[in-house]
Amino acid sequence: MSNCTDCGAPLEWAASREHARCSRCAALFTADMTPIRLEAPTGGFEPEFQAIFEENLGFPRRVVPPVPPRYWGGGGGGGGASRGGAPMPASPIQRMMQIGIAGFVFLLLGGIGLYVAWIVYTSMPH
Repeated sequence: MSNCTDCGAPLEWAASREHARCSRCAALFTADMTPIRLEAPTGGFEPEFQAIFEENLGFPRRVVPPVPPRYWGGGGGGGGASRGGAPMPASPIQRMMQIGIAGFVFLLLGGIGLYVAWIVYTSMPH
């Protein structure tokens, strides 16, 4: 029997021996011990979606731990090193989009403010 590369707990194997899951954390592996990063259709890690996926692989139903494995990035993991439900850090592209949108809103509001100031200025008697 192999152990989880994420937390060291024993692995449970599906009946087909094509997939394994950790008995402690939310880690999933292929037969050659390649970690599986399972993302829900809505994006990110969802324990309920993983539980359904595990069942479809042939595992018995279980309550999946609410924290993604460490190999997802960001220090999650089942070895007791919980992130406390903190959101995953933004990727560089997400960060660039956030900065771009914030810049656009800032420029738009600044332009509206200048327009209002111009209207007030031109309506004042000279």
